[in-house]
Amino acid sequence: MKFSIFIIVSCVAMASGMPKPSDLDVPRPRLIVGGVEADRSEFPFIVDMRYGRTNSMHWCGGSIVTPEWVVSAAHCMQQAGGAAVYSVVAGEHNLTFGEGSEQLRQVVAIIDHPGYGRPLRFSNDITLLKVDPPFVFNEFVQPVVIPQLNFVPTAVATVAGWGDLQSGGPAPDVLMKVDVPFVAEPSCQTSYPGSISDSMVCYGEEGKDSCQADSGGPLMCGADKALCGIVSWGRGCAQAGYPGVYTETSFFAEWIRSTIAQPLLQPRMA
Repeated sequence: MKFSIFIIVSCVAMASGMPKPSDLDVPRPRLIVGGVEADRSEFPFIVDMRYGRTNSMHWCGGSIVTPEWVVSAAHCMQQAGGAAVYSVVAGEHNLTFGEGSEQLRQVVAIIDHPGYGRPLRFSNDITLLKVDPPFVFNEFVQPVVIPQLNFVPTAVATVAGWGDLQSGGPAPDVLMKVDVPFVAEPSCQTSYPGSISDSMVCYGEEGKDSCQADSGGPLMCGADKALCGIVSWGRGCAQAGYPGVYTETSFFAEWIRSTIAQPLLQPRMA
């Protein structure tokens, strides 16, 4: 769900009656704009995150780190009910029917970055989700590559998700992808004065962007599709002069590694 500052994931109310982030007067989750359908199993690390105890619906995206852990955006996980109201599906492509490759898992713990929301609204917009039972890796389900701190963003990256096809528009049934150009920090600061930190990276151009309901999903760089960013926020979708803003994953490589290596002490269960 990319949050737009207008903000972004999907604008449909949940069956439970609770609003999705995109229904709130806050930055919303994002969809893929200007892209094409991804090949099935092209991104075996992406997951469809669902919200709701019953009749759950697509909510955000995420990426598999290990058989038990998924990384996503912290803003996706702020609804009432804690871990019990979230589940994830790996091996997903078409949301409308089963293709035999899906692995549904319950989220059992949520660990937001301790600096989330400070000092800026979307600072440190990253979370780790523990799932149970663990994923079984195969052709359709694999872990993502986490780049290290010295990683240099590529000139062009690929973002994927099940988000809206245009701001306020329809959502696709299938996984979409789009190639987006890098936007240097000075230009991004001009678009969003005082709102860009060192741990954010900007990509996109008019007509090509992530959008509502893409939040938490992967921005991928290089031949190994390294997770160089996590869909976070932006103003609208694919608007001229307003690129998408992503959590720069390399800044958090050590936090990811150390967090999943430790025993769970006080995960956010509710």
